[in-house]
Amino acid sequence: MIKAVYFDLDDTLYDQLQPFQLAVQSTDLIHHINEQLPIEDLYRRIRRHSDLLWEKHISG
Repeated sequence: MIKAVYFDLDDTLYDQLQPFQLAVQSTDLIHHINEQLPIEDLYRRIRRHSDLLWEKHISG
C-alpha cells in the first residue's frame, strides 16, 4: 500500500546535470561542448533561460 507520495517541486532531490549530460551526449550537441563552453555552463545557461520563460508563462 502506498503511504506517501513526494513531489520534488524545486528539483533538489536529484542531480539534473547528469540526465542533461546523457541527453547531450546522445545528440550532435556533444560536438559543441569544449573547454570554452563546458557542459555545466551550457546547462546553467539553458536553465536560466528556461526559468525566465517559465516566469513569462505563469504570468500570462
